Amino acid sequence: MLEPDGQNHHGDYPNFPADNDHVQRRNHTEGQGQRHLQTWSAPRGMNHQLFPLLQLKLTLVQFAGDDINGERPRLRRRRTEPPKEISIPSEIPKPRLWPQQETEKKADPVPSKAKAVEKKTIDDFVILEEMGQGAYGQVKLARCKKDSRKMVLKYVTKRRILVDTWTRDRRLGTVPLEIHVLDYLRREDLKHPNIIEMNDFFEDDVNYYIEMIPHGLPGMDLFDYIELRVKMEEEECRSIFVQVAQAIHHLHTKALVVHRDIKDENVVLDGAGNIKLIDFGSAAYIKNDYAAPEILAGKSYRGKEQDVWALGILLYTIIYKENPFYNVDEILDRDLRIPYIMSEDSVHLIREMLDRNVDSRITIEKVLEHPWCKTNSTEGGDD
Repeated sequence: MLEPDGQNHHGDYPNFPADNDHVQRRNHTEGQGQRHLQTWSAPRGMNHQLFPLLQLKLTLVQFAGDDINGERPRLRRRRTEPPKEISIPSEIPKPRLWPQQETEKKADPVPSKAKAVEKKTIDDFVILEEMGQGAYGQVKLARCKKDSRKMVLKYVTKRRILVDTWTRDRRLGTVPLEIHVLDYLRREDLKHPNIIEMNDFFEDDVNYYIEMIPHGLPGMDLFDYIELRVKMEEEECRSIFVQVAQAIHHLHTKALVVHRDIKDENVVLDGAGNIKLIDFGSAAYIKNDYAAPEILAGKSYRGKEQDVWALGILLYTIIYKENPFYNVDEILDRDLRIPYIMSEDSVHLIREMLDRNVDSRITIEKVLEHPWCKTNSTEGGDD
């Protein structure tokens, strides 16, 4: 982790001279919010034939900000900022007991002898370091006072959670979908070495707190890594990309989950080049995006295909250190610009993933079978 003076005091990474465009890249989309598509439901009473037009308008505004038709400088975007706060009831309703259950509860004459479980709070942790700002809250490195273990704590601010992403679960209660998905993914048969693992979660009146096992302290996200690396060889690009693709393949084919926010900021590397896919705040279970062109055109959402589109953006970014498209018009119909050819196979794979025709776009299975991914690929692979 780099300190404010620009020096690396941890020793896990060599010092690389920063690219001059690094600061400009971070300032590219000041105040625009996230680019991925949130889930919206038509309000009651709204003409449902008109709602897709409203949905498209919201998407265009979210993606393009105030300058939908304008040209932008070819600089990579800044880290996205949190969305505007959305008011929700201060108290989330608890599941109602049926009359029979209420009667049984009141009629129980025997007091419970079980010792009350002590509720975990944020005061049980010592905050060591601010690690970043996510869409719905902060991320901090902390140490548990009880056993001195280090944990990454993600603060999920309740008032920022979209109303229709609350999920009821018999065991977990009413929780954000992110917690529900992460809890599901920590089942033994669904764990994956390239996907972040939730250790536990707790809440107070303001936040949910997601405890995650740290990956390669001090760690570095891919956004910073590709800026600090003056030159990345093709094998290094391949190693990083294949690990991300294997994680997505696992989500799509085994867990039946779509991530919906694949980008360099959500990939964390350790000192040995191993990656973890993080931030499941936009994830969902598979059903009928970087915003893909079919979404901007108002067509139906198909989660797996949009994840593959975002993988294409990610690979382009890893190789060329910039985004291929900078506004809605470019996403919809601009020819893909290739600054230089690292290899014919890499260009072919990028074009296959960034196919605007969703029906002919390459699948995640075909991505991993592509010759570029197979060439001296990392051992192990997906299960």
